[in-house]
Amino acid sequence: MALKEIVMSVFLAGTAAFSVGCLQNEQYKFHGKINGTGIYFYESGFTNRNYLTIVKPDGTKIKYTDNSRDFIVDYLTVAYPNGIKDTFSIYDDAVGKPVLNEATMQYKIYLHAILDNNERGRQQTITEAIETITR
Repeated sequence: MALKEIVMSVFLAGTAAFSVGCLQNEQYKFHGKINGTGIYFYESGFTNRNYLTIVKPDGTKIKYTDNSRDFIVDYLTVAYPNGIKDTFSIYDDAVGKPVLNEATMQYKIYLHAILDNNERGRQQTITEAIETITR
């Protein structure tokens, strides 16, 4: 095999492996509002992380980071409208762990809300399409 073919094979294999791991939680993909709260879920295939950012009606931003896509929050950042920011980590035993335990429960509630919202949207799309083609 020529060097060019070897390099291309390695590149394609790496690209395929990377692509497979990119979207493990696509069903949670969301960028919008639910009940007046901004909800943004995205994942990084490169870093193997899930991110959920919540923007409360008062402007408070809460960012949940799930480092290993196991649906357990490893880092939490809360940015208040007045500019103050709090960060909690799994490495901070005294404060971080109890806060992250509660954050993990909230994270799962938001993910469930995303699934419900996405399913309602999918059902609405199906209904509208059927109505359109049967008129």
